[in-house]
Amino acid sequence: MKELTMATAVVVLLLAGSALAADEAPSRDGPLAALAPFIDGEWHFDGKWANGEPLKAREVFEWGLGKKFVTTRTWVINNNGDEYERYRSTFAVKDGKPVMYNFAYDGESSVDEVKVTGKVIDVRRSAKTPAGEMVIRQEIELTEKDKFRWRVWLDRDGESQQIIEGEWVRKAVGKEGEK
Repeated sequence: MKELTMATAVVVLLLAGSALAADEAPSRDGPLAALAPFIDGEWHFDGKWANGEPLKAREVFEWGLGKKFVTTRTWVINNNGDEYERYRSTFAVKDGKPVMYNFAYDGESSVDEVKVTGKVIDVRRSAKTPAGEMVIRQEIELTEKDKFRWRVWLDRDGESQQIIEGEWVRKAVGKEGEK
């Protein structure tokens, strides 16, 4: 009986240690530390593409496994108010550097280069189009606790064309996903 109690105590201690490790905050200076301020709440965008078309979207950032990853889900809201999930991404560390594994609604996927310079997170994705190869370059910059600036360019043939610039705003989310 004493052996069983000792074994139970060891299991309880191991489980408690695992639970505490899972709740630990990520390193403040690690490769994914720049993403920590985006966690919690739901981000909303209401802006326009460079061609004048409106874009409404919402996005959620969450910690992934053991707070070693950051996952994002992005929904686009159509003009009629319907929405669909357009992207699901996971930020991770590969070879000591941040990368983003990106999955799109149409089945496309990519592994994107991520650089952090100060408060700016720069994400670059190479893409092939009928017009040739290009790089989609995005910058996100936390400008206030609950706001970040989003800018996107298409770089092709030595030319850079900005296609959007706007501000995402965080809104609190109630229990069980209530907005």
